[in-house]
Amino acid sequence: MSASNDLYKSGLSKSGLSKLDLSMVRCGVRFIFSYRFAGKVKVALMDKSVNQVIGNVQRFQRRIAPLKNYNGQWQDLSDMEPLFTVKESVDLEQVVAMAYREAGCIKATVRNPPMFFTLFTDKADPEHFVLMQSGEHSYCDGKSAILLFNQVLRYYNALVTGDEASREAIIEQVTSLCSPSPQDIYALSTRSQQSLINVGRLRHVKNTLSLMTYKVSDTMPYATPHKALPTMLEQYRASTDQPSMKRLSIEPLIRYCEEKCPQVSPHNLICALLAKTNHTLSCHFKPQTNNPMVSFRVMVDILNMPMRQKCIGNYIAYLPVTIDTRRPLFQIATEINQRLYQAKLQRAEVSMYKLLEFALGSGMANKVNDPVAFIIANIDNISLNFNPEMLQGATLQNFQVTANAIPKDIGGAQLNNRPTICFNLASEHQLLISFFNTVTDPEISRKWLEIIDLKLQSLARSLSTVSC
Repeated sequence: MSASNDLYKSGLSKSGLSKLDLSMVRCGVRFIFSYRFAGKVKVALMDKSVNQVIGNVQRFQRRIAPLKNYNGQWQDLSDMEPLFTVKESVDLEQVVAMAYREAGCIKATVRNPPMFFTLFTDKADPEHFVLMQSGEHSYCDGKSAILLFNQVLRYYNALVTGDEASREAIIEQVTSLCSPSPQDIYALSTRSQQSLINVGRLRHVKNTLSLMTYKVSDTMPYATPHKALPTMLEQYRASTDQPSMKRLSIEPLIRYCEEKCPQVSPHNLICALLAKTNHTLSCHFKPQTNNPMVSFRVMVDILNMPMRQKCIGNYIAYLPVTIDTRRPLFQIATEINQRLYQAKLQRAEVSMYKLLEFALGSGMANKVNDPVAFIIANIDNISLNFNPEMLQGATLQNFQVTANAIPKDIGGAQLNNRPTICFNLASEHQLLISFFNTVTDPEISRKWLEIIDLKLQSLARSLSTVSC
């Protein structure tokens, strides 16, 4: 890490806004992370934990107000709902869907804080509860939200055990969180005194040329054409719905992958599965399409963990990936693995981050459809997965990632006009796939989940005898 501590202490860094942040405002993206626990929770202590941790994040103390050309400014927050509420539920299984529909209502989001928590208790079973974290994507990405959630749990534990030193350390950490601007992440100017990541000017030029000449193939009929967006956006706003989602077991695939291609991560195996089924979906919606190539964007983190502990904001890049769906699944997964590994090695994701800032600022991002079929993001709470008893007195049962989007204008709809897939992998190789509502045909996500389910069943039957 090349930046000095002065960068993290500067007031300017704490108030930094990126064009990516402002694009999230215009897209109206909200995330909903739902954690179901078995056990008991001390409500008063959880209330205090949320208010102490989330209430001390400086970035959440003001409202992001969009200006022209993806610029923005801070405004004072006023008349906000509480950071923590408790609701009694008769069916915890319906909690996520209910919260998703509420997040899809414009009126319901006006007074919501940038991030807030809801504790759902089970009226019939006091030994189970759901702790839900909701927030506006414009304030932080999924990785930052996960880290804050875990700090809430740690603060709660410190209250239970009377550990004052740990509580003070947590508050010091969240209070000092800053938001470096894109110029602070990696400055092209040689006059810059400091930056978080050292890419090198020549390396950045090479990365940019490689990204701009990377071949993408979007013959899929998913993206809503720009000319159709005004009408479809009005229909979309009037009928926001619960997420399309499905939980699937991929244990046979994981075991086979560990044996045949152990270098491939489960993340990239899932990306390969989604891309391969994408071609089947394309043939369903557009039978005349005879192109086996599929292009998509993978959301990747541009910061390492030490940086993440000090920064909060949107520090993600959307790397393009193109694959040939005629190849076996595990070969595709290997190619995706290599593509993302090389990008990290060359810091292409940082260049992609800078390139997106330029595209948004120049208006290039809204002129034509992004030539990819879909976008995919993986959100996992790794710490909690490895330690399901992190919360004192309770055990994690499952974790669900969903999101919603209510575009504020046509510009936001143009950035949000194709399927976006969120997935997380829980214990025992349980995969949850969800689509948040984009300005596209809702039948696409429903059919996609159906095809993925059938594909997994077929693969499970054939893994031991036939290459897939």
